[in-house]
Amino acid sequence: MKMINKIGISKFSCILTDRGKEFYRWKTIKKHFKIRIYFCDAGKPHQKVLVEKINRDIRRWLGQNESLNNISSRLKSILDVLNTTIIPCLGNFTSRQHFKKIFSN
Repeated sequence: MKMINKIGISKFSCILTDRGKEFYRWKTIKKHFKIRIYFCDAGKPHQKVLVEKINRDIRRWLGQNESLNNISSRLKSILDVLNTTIIPCLGNFTSRQHFKKIFSN
């Protein structure tokens, strides 16, 4: 909810997520922000290809079983690399450039 507040809900028409624990309060988010929330089907990661790719890339540095709870500075460094890597499916933009392009209006 902090991220949505920071960016501004008017930039979103909906949220697409998997069934991860970070969205266990999805009904609260839906009601508070008056936004539609859609869930990918279980076991179908192809429905969120870019997110799954980023998750895979993060796990390349951290390992599959490492907890994400106490690694904020390390994770920030990893995210900085990921957000500045050119991604062909984003028109050869980085994630950061693509995000700014979409949400700067």
